[in-house]
Amino acid sequence: FFFQAEDGIRDYKVTGVQTCALPIYQELTDTPLKLYNQTGKVFSFPHHTMISWGSFTFSQPAIEKFEKGIEIYSSHGTSEKLTENGRMKNQIAEGSIQNGIENRYPFRILASSDTHGAHPGLNNWNGIVPGMLDGGGLAAVFSLKNTRENIFEALYNQKFYGTSGTRILLEPASWKNLFPIKIHGTNQLQMAEIIEFFDQRKPQTITYALESLETTLNHSVNENAFAYYVRITQVDQEQAWIGPVYTKVIRD
Repeated sequence: FFFQAEDGIRDYKVTGVQTCALPIYQELTDTPLKLYNQTGKVFSFPHHTMISWGSFTFSQPAIEKFEKGIEIYSSHGTSEKLTENGRMKNQIAEGSIQNGIENRYPFRILASSDTHGAHPGLNNWNGIVPGMLDGGGLAAVFSLKNTRENIFEALYNQKFYGTSGTRILLEPASWKNLFPIKIHGTNQLQMAEIIEFFDQRKPQTITYALESLETTLNHSVNENAFAYYVRITQVDQEQAWIGPVYTKVIRD
């Protein structure tokens, strides 16, 4: 499914092909929540949540359990946080990944190309207008087997991370505590950043300089932080993101 409505754009994954016969714009399925409730075991990935025409915000707790991953990066740009010089135009701060974490939305970060060109992760594809859709994103999934069923279960259980299109490899210690985390770049690594979130204060970023192709990163998360995620950057400015991990109880 691909669903676009006033409250944003969502990509749906469902377990049974027969569910795809549901009428999208009829009374029982004309909102994301209604669609979720009609399809059984289902989840979605909201796309480029900071674009104004998506109008997505993290203020809908009724449907958060279905939205397993949020797209942090695509050919449209990054939805990580509000930026002055980002490729994404007409940004909506309330739709940023960081705003979602501050609101304790229980998702994980992923990425996708969203070029509609069947070239996942391919940067600078000559069929894409330069400067508009000139980059790709990839989702890396921790699946036990390379089958549709196992990949679906891994996505459903939020065992994934995102990259800007290159195949940067991240191996967390666990999904409850990422550290130590093994990192293997496609180019020389430049830095690792841990973004920690606190009640009643702005997030803080701890930066580790990196100078090799691969490393193991360890970090002790601030005991007062309620959540964190990790951003990896290479010297060629390709990136990977993993998390967030909530260290304290998230909202009901």
